[in-house]
Amino acid sequence: MSSRSTAAATTTTSTTTSATETPSANDVARADSFRRRVAGLCLVLAPIAFSAAEMLAPEGGSDAPSVYAGWAAHRTAGLVAAFIGLAATILFLPGFFGLLAPVVGRGR
Repeated sequence: MSSRSTAAATTTTSTTTSATETPSANDVARADSFRRRVAGLCLVLAPIAFSAAEMLAPEGGSDAPSVYAGWAAHRTAGLVAAFIGLAATILFLPGFFGLLAPVVGRGR
């Protein structure tokens, strides 16, 4: 056997043993801190995105024909507003689950 195959076998063995190790308390704390920061950032950005979507949406009247006419006249602004509103809705999901994590943890 050559020294290359022995080195490859040693590398493979050491990689598999490190993958089965349990994470340290520091790793768990860092992951928890990251999760909370992302949830907080999402809870801050979602209302800002909703406000931007409302400001970009085309103006319309109180009846359906004038609303449709406003959206038809400013189609690009309407599409941008719709996509930003969709992104804001999606941003609320990680924020909501980030708020739920401490509550679920206390119930165990």
